[in-house]
Amino acid sequence: MALEIYWEEGRHPFWFLEAPANELARHCAKEGVRGVYMWVCSIGNRCWIDYIGKATGSPTLIRRQQEHVENQLGLRYRIPKEFMPGDEDWVPGVYPKNTEWLLDPHKRAVLIDAARTYLDASTVFLAPQPEMSSQELRVLERNLLWDLQPLGTTPGTKTPPKEQQDIVHVNAGWYSEALENKFRREIQVR
Repeated sequence: MALEIYWEEGRHPFWFLEAPANELARHCAKEGVRGVYMWVCSIGNRCWIDYIGKATGSPTLIRRQQEHVENQLGLRYRIPKEFMPGDEDWVPGVYPKNTEWLLDPHKRAVLIDAARTYLDASTVFLAPQPEMSSQELRVLERNLLWDLQPLGTTPGTKTPPKEQQDIVHVNAGWYSEALENKFRREIQVR
């Protein structure tokens, strides 16, 4: 039997700032709200799933998104080459190569600008799963990584999951024939 996951409509990465005025943000801010999420990038006529993750309730879905934005702007997360000058991803922790970029204030400003442009080109899709255990979320995330092949994520995309799940994506606003991802299995949407 297929697992149905319901995707909320896509939101800008800073959606969590809407918590006082937004029902979903208020709901996701509550302690224990868990689920899976994906980041989809769009530039011109290009579109791809870049990242898939999970929030086990501690941190909550909203806190995980805050962490993503903080780490992106803090240059602790990868910046896809599409947003960088030249033709290479920014990959944190690559020394001594990164030293020049980090120590030069002008180059560092270019990196932060690239991170912000990446955030602006991204849409976050959430699938709250309040009834799932942490283990069930890990299995779901692993299946999503394998099936959807996010371009900015390597772990979970090279070997099939031990526990394969059939997944039906309900309200999959992220799904499009234009996605550049090479899916491993047929994607079921409704």
